[in-house]
Amino acid sequence: MKGLMLKQTLLVIFVSFISGCSNQYIAKQQPQAARQDIPVNWQEGAVNLDNQQPFLELDLLFKQPQLRALIQEATANNPDIQELALKMKASDSMMIAIGAKQYPTLDLDIKKSRSKQEGDVTSSYQYGLNVAWEIDIWGKLADHNSAALADYNVTKWEYQAVTRNIAVRVVRLWIEGWALNQSQLNAQNHLSKLLKIETVILENYRNGITQLEDLSSTRQQQENTYADMITTNEKINKNYREMSLLLGRLPDKSVLFDNNELPHIVSPPLAIPAHALARRPDVQIAFSQLQSLDAQTRASYKALLPSINLSGNISRLRNTGALNDFFSGSTVWSLVGGITQPIFNANSLKAQANASSYNAEAAWWHYRKTILTAVFEVENALALEQSFKVQKQHLYNAQQQSLKVQQIYKDKYLSGSVDIVRLIEAQLKKLEVDARIIQTQAAQMDNRILLALAMGYDIPNTLQHKEISPNG
Repeated sequence: MKGLMLKQTLLVIFVSFISGCSNQYIAKQQPQAARQDIPVNWQEGAVNLDNQQPFLELDLLFKQPQLRALIQEATANNPDIQELALKMKASDSMMIAIGAKQYPTLDLDIKKSRSKQEGDVTSSYQYGLNVAWEIDIWGKLADHNSAALADYNVTKWEYQAVTRNIAVRVVRLWIEGWALNQSQLNAQNHLSKLLKIETVILENYRNGITQLEDLSSTRQQQENTYADMITTNEKINKNYREMSLLLGRLPDKSVLFDNNELPHIVSPPLAIPAHALARRPDVQIAFSQLQSLDAQTRASYKALLPSINLSGNISRLRNTGALNDFFSGSTVWSLVGGITQPIFNANSLKAQANASSYNAEAAWWHYRKTILTAVFEVENALALEQSFKVQKQHLYNAQQQSLKVQQIYKDKYLSGSVDIVRLIEAQLKKLEVDARIIQTQAAQMDNRILLALAMGYDIPNTLQHKEISPNG
């Protein structure tokens, strides 16, 4: 009889093993397939970037002490960073809880009972230890643990991405603020010269030298300049408000920052594409999400397989609660092993496994899209760097020409061959070129910070708020 039971047990185990082998999940797309065509070099790799200065992460991008202080304040007080830091700790705790399921559990059980029989009241005490363990023969619990680890990595990379993006956003707002302030100063100079022209035209009109149309044209330009200055002023106020939000403050531009200086941002050195992508948080997030969903899918298919559970109990019954009688009384123990095989669940487990498989395949395509987007962002920033370099050269040439024209009209004005209006108009032409140079300089500095971000350069540890470690 015992031999028959042993044969039946071995048969069940053998069938379970065969069933397990036939239900193993194999991903349709492997992660390495998503990055197999990453270029060896960037297409815009021949761009002659200004790399004379040494470059260590993004450290040289933040030379102004006040700008560095703003970055430190933003990474310390920004609500998004603090929220993700706590979520990262929660994810770490969840990973520990899920990993604990791979190990046996041990519980202490203490019971007291009273009974009355034929007028006699008796008390009994039971102390026991209960142990339970699901043997992870298929690796299902290990897959759940792998998924939890990948989810923690997602949160960790999200924390780094938000920290990096907020620091970069502070710099970009600083650059934008500089450009807006310079544009406002340029517009004020432009307006003052238009007012001078109006004074001259009025005088000439009274003397019958000029026509009324010239005065109307000048005043039209003045009104347009006033409107532009109002628009720029509102953009400056919005810039202050956005900076306050990043810093975790209420808007108060009076004590925020003085961005009259444009930070000189050197072009980051070109990293090998594979290295640049590996440093990017968004790529690592997509990869970790893919790993998590792959592990969840494997666990879902393994939920269709038999599970082996062991449980045991050892207890001692006593008629007294005194501690010195702890080892007295009768001892009862039990050990139970069982195999559970899902048979009928309206195909629920199979449907869940299939859904996990589709989600994992969708995550692969998201990972692929993230890689393609990352390559595009770097190539685009490199191309813009070259474009800005050429634009600036032409604008500087135009600026030199406008200075020559201005000097010519100044000499003619001093000699009496032209009036003051022509000299002021030449000065206005130079201001128009200056305005374009301001915008191009700001756009180039902004593009360089985006290029460094696209290539995965991190902000220095001295600038960012101390990261909350997984263990607290």
